[in-house]
Amino acid sequence: MKNGILSPGAGKGIFVVDFDGTLLRDDKKVAGEDSRALATLRQNGIITVVATGRSLYSFRKIMNELERDSQPRLPLDYVILSTGAGIMDFSNNSFLQSRSLAGEDIVEISRVLDEAGLNYMVHRRIPETHYFLYRLNRSSSGSDFSNRLELYREFSEPFTFERLSAFGGATEILVIAREDQGEDVTSFLTEKFKNNSVIRATSPWTTVLSGSKSSPLVFPKAVQFHG
Repeated sequence: MKNGILSPGAGKGIFVVDFDGTLLRDDKKVAGEDSRALATLRQNGIITVVATGRSLYSFRKIMNELERDSQPRLPLDYVILSTGAGIMDFSNNSFLQSRSLAGEDIVEISRVLDEAGLNYMVHRRIPETHYFLYRLNRSSSGSDFSNRLELYREFSEPFTFERLSAFGGATEILVIAREDQGEDVTSFLTEKFKNNSVIRATSPWTTVLSGSKSSPLVFPKAVQFHG
């Protein structure tokens, strides 16, 4: 591994686990046996990592809820946040790496999404990705879009280019279409934005654009992937 870039076959091992619906159960708890398994991995020299689409704000919120429920602190080394846009040291909440969309990319992506009549949210740069600008191009009543907007109302504003200029850049653009359109929207965006990462998120109607496909994940020391 050169310059801290993560690559297979170098150094110690790493164990990466999904968060929502995997480590974090549907009842918003972490099973004791799972927490103990992570602790055992760390004791054996394996680096433990959680990967999530959550923002830092959302991840901290659920960590606080677990603490209030008297659940032990998760035995983690790093957290990959915002669908891979940032890597955080879990011990001190410092970011080892973050990436964002260039201003010209945001303008071009928003233009294409407006022309396609898609609803989307432009999320501020890490660590403040819970702040976003939103564009409502079609009715979203009762949808995941409207539910998300209601949940984060205090952190959101309608999208304008004036607000975008003052926004200070963006980590990602979240596009939320109807469930039956998820695959078509992902294919459309992948074709349109070949120089950016287009990621089909857990929800079948959600697509995320963030960073460049060539951007590597970076850790402070050499590690090797373990399946």
